[in-house]
Amino acid sequence: MSAERPNNAFILIVNNDELVLSSLTLLVSSLGHTCYAAGNGDEAAKTLKLNSFDLILSDLDIPEMDGFDLLRHVQKYYPNTDVIISADFDDWERCVLALTNGAVDFLFKPVNQVELEVKLVRALRERSIARKLQKLIIHDSLTNLYNRQAFNTHFIREAARASRQNYTIFFALIHIDSFAEYCLKNGSVKGDEQLVVLGKILLDCTRQSVDLGYYLGDGEFGLLLPQTSGDQATEIVQRVLLNYVEYHFDITSLSIGIVSCHRDSQISVEEDEKRMIKRAEQAVRDARKSGENCAICRI
Repeated sequence: MSAERPNNAFILIVNNDELVLSSLTLLVSSLGHTCYAAGNGDEAAKTLKLNSFDLILSDLDIPEMDGFDLLRHVQKYYPNTDVIISADFDDWERCVLALTNGAVDFLFKPVNQVELEVKLVRALRERSIARKLQKLIIHDSLTNLYNRQAFNTHFIREAARASRQNYTIFFALIHIDSFAEYCLKNGSVKGDEQLVVLGKILLDCTRQSVDLGYYLGDGEFGLLLPQTSGDQATEIVQRVLLNYVEYHFDITSLSIGIVSCHRDSQISVEEDEKRMIKRAEQAVRDARKSGENCAICRI
């Protein structure tokens, strides 16, 4: 009986033996996966730039960039891609070394069809479980947005990426004014309902798979808006405000500070993150002084 098959995965197979490469590609494809083939490490690296893969099945003895170099390359640039390596039967030491360097499993050559299928099922199932656990860890279950922990990880990473790739990124800090008083007056359930509504508004008003939304706690939300101008960021925030106002929440309003996030390489990452967040917090304070449901943008 064959193992239970996981959902379709994108798998890159790397082997310098053309017959083995062709056989493995046909075999893995027959299991319902989308396969790409590469005859050496350099070819694999180029293929990785063009496609997103769930898993790589690579022989250790490949030319140009050997299996260990490829493994290190994947660990550095594609940490969300898993690697299974193949090696000769008497090559235990290198198999163990590959596992300690980040490979999720290994296969002895010649590769056995049943063993390959079982190990693919296990690797992809564990990958799916890990993704689900990761989502639980970094998401706020009430608002369906990323949580504070995710924000702390994403913020400086996204700012640094924008700087490297030379595009603009804006951060919008959104504060529900009088939220504590609203909860005291109406109860915590009503407070949670308002958080859910604002979370949905943020998801509806931003670009899917581009913008990142966060619930930061205590009635405070955040938006990271990559590849936007000041006008575009303000337009997104104005849509948020208009949708929020339509709900007519008792006594609460929004104060929003929008700031451009330019990485300053002259100071440490920690200091730079504090600097940018302080700018956003000051913009929120200025927005609050300007009246209810106000947004201020600082470039």
